[in-house]
Amino acid sequence: MVLYRRKLFMETAGIHEKKKQGKKTLFLLFTFFLMCIAKLWFTMFILFAFAVILTALQGRAGYCAYYCPMATLQQGFYRKKNHFHIGKKWMTGAFFYPMAILFWGGAVSMAWFFRYRPLTLWFAILQLMMAMVFIALVSQSLFGKGFFCGNLCPLRIPVLKNVIRIRRSLSR
Repeated sequence: MVLYRRKLFMETAGIHEKKKQGKKTLFLLFTFFLMCIAKLWFTMFILFAFAVILTALQGRAGYCAYYCPMATLQQGFYRKKNHFHIGKKWMTGAFFYPMAILFWGGAVSMAWFFRYRPLTLWFAILQLMMAMVFIALVSQSLFGKGFFCGNLCPLRIPVLKNVIRIRRSLSR
């Protein structure tokens, strides 16, 4: 009886995982369409606004689990192997804060300086997004699955965690 329940649970979990992966893949294709085919320079800001709204409504990081295109790309390139293990406090202090400041400063300054040249702005934002993909894939290959999302993501740590904190304090 216990073995049957475990098997049923594993099958249900597999179906749930396939549905989740399907949502992620569709959202990745939607992001690609907006950024590369429609050439909308503000695609990244649309994704971030969607993430903040979804997180505020749900009270958890549902965007990261179900819709984040970066997580989808990382999952597609992940291969199990031995990784370096470093302390989270070291990485957060030494690398995350300067990277988050460069990311957000770069995104806002590009939007401001190239506001009258949409094609140049689109190309600059595309380069910024590709740099983040590169950092995510390299950090994953060095430090393991989900390392970028949990420790380096410029959206999750400074923005979404604070939205969750505010939502939980308001619901008390």
